[in-house]
Amino acid sequence: MNTLSKQRITLLVTTLMALLLANAVHADEERFQRLAVIGASASAGFGVTEEIRISETESRVEGISLGDVLIESGRQSEIVILDLASDAFFMNPRKFGEETVQRVVAWKPDLVVGVDFLFWYVYGNSNHDNDPDVEIEKRLKGLEEGLRMLEKVNAPLVIGEVSDMTPAIGRMLSKKQVPSPAAIEKVNQRIHAWAQERPEVVVIPLHELIERISRGEPFTIGEHAWNQEEREELLNSDKLHPNLQGLVAITQSINAELIDNEQLKERMQTMEMDREILVARIRGTDTAKPEEATSTTP
Repeated sequence: MNTLSKQRITLLVTTLMALLLANAVHADEERFQRLAVIGASASAGFGVTEEIRISETESRVEGISLGDVLIESGRQSEIVILDLASDAFFMNPRKFGEETVQRVVAWKPDLVVGVDFLFWYVYGNSNHDNDPDVEIEKRLKGLEEGLRMLEKVNAPLVIGEVSDMTPAIGRMLSKKQVPSPAAIEKVNQRIHAWAQERPEVVVIPLHELIERISRGEPFTIGEHAWNQEEREELLNSDKLHPNLQGLVAITQSINAELIDNEQLKERMQTMEMDREILVARIRGTDTAKPEEATSTTP
């Protein structure tokens, strides 16, 4: 082989290696790494506290949010989370929603998770004088305001259906705050129609999940089965907010819906969805807990 041929082969190999490296870097950049969590008290982890082991002899009690569970689901992934979910969202959804979206747009995340962002645009006092048509109209009007907020998010988006939280009446909610079954049906139809027009928006079936919990039915999220005993552990005693197991179930739902989306599944990081492993990581009892994932709070 002459010198010129060797040079050509060397150049070809070098070029191929450069292309492979460039493609690998590009693929890594396309993965979801910067996640923003927005929404209300369910995402903020209202009432969820766990004893966290920080050493062999020391532990402390900490609040756990959906963002924390998403962090711990990261495995061999450099996930950074901006956690903007707020317990105070219900006080003024318009104000908190607008401010949250502005911060998200400025931060430029790869993925936005807002499973309960729309909840308080639909729930709330409704003086409809027992007129079901007026009530549905008011609930839908509130929903449209929330959807207009979300239209400003220039990133793939995960949202949730609006669930029937009737069991929380007399605990955390008044009867006037809870939409009628007919209103919830219309609201969720609109949410799905809105999402179908946007290929990078996925909807978590929270309404169906809560209904199955209420009926005591086992259910499956992706490849993960929850039996009758386990489903009782998903809500706090207020019958409104998810507990730690509930946050894990929501995380599984987020993962399952993203994997099922043709446009977004290739951008998913490798995520750990086994609930026992996730709970162990959160409580600090799993020695394989990932160190790369980080959270940023406002």
